[in-house]
Amino acid sequence: ALKTANRVWTGTASLADRLKGRHRHVHFIPNGVDAELFANPSEQDKASVQAELPPGDGPLAGYFGVINERFDMRLVEAVLESPHGWRVLLIGPSSSHGPAIPDHPRLRSLGAKPYSRLPAYLGHFDAGLIPYKIHGAHRFLYPVKALEYLAAEVPVITTSLPDIVRFLGDYVQLADTPHAWMEQAAMLCERRPDILERTRKGGRYAASRSWKTMANDMLNDLGNVGTA
Repeated sequence: ALKTANRVWTGTASLADRLKGRHRHVHFIPNGVDAELFANPSEQDKASVQAELPPGDGPLAGYFGVINERFDMRLVEAVLESPHGWRVLLIGPSSSHGPAIPDHPRLRSLGAKPYSRLPAYLGHFDAGLIPYKIHGAHRFLYPVKALEYLAAEVPVITTSLPDIVRFLGDYVQLADTPHAWMEQAAMLCERRPDILERTRKGGRYAASRSWKTMANDMLNDLGNVGTA
């Protein structure tokens, strides 16, 4: 494929950097997001999923995506163990290579849900989680869910995946160990102005990265075929 293609696009800058020695034109194009969809769930939609949330009245941390070998369940357990009685909602299928889901009274795993329903759940999140391992092939990830969380102006706790650090590091809470995740969860409950402002800036960035913007980046690059 690399020998045949005139252009190579990657969804992560880390992968583009890795491939540049193997093709004369490798272009990283950042992911898009339907920011308006995730920013504005209706009150009716939010109410419709209320009964599926974990029991209790503590703050809610949520994740949507596949639960597979890249998922570090220790970090989720650390959030559950942090102060303030955090609850955790996991949305997405579990693969055979994924970690076991803990039996915890404040954790609920719903399995896969339609994409169109995700904003309703996100409307209840007090934190969006990206508990991904940062070694092996996982280091090339640039999760779209980071933009989806930010579009709703939900604070994000994430591991320091290289592309997240490089492009979203000013908007999210970075932590790599269970203890650090526990601390980040505790800090979010303090409603610190710096964290709130970081999240608002992330929301503005997400709003600027529509799928149309991503497509236009590709079209503009195609217009330069033969000139690079």
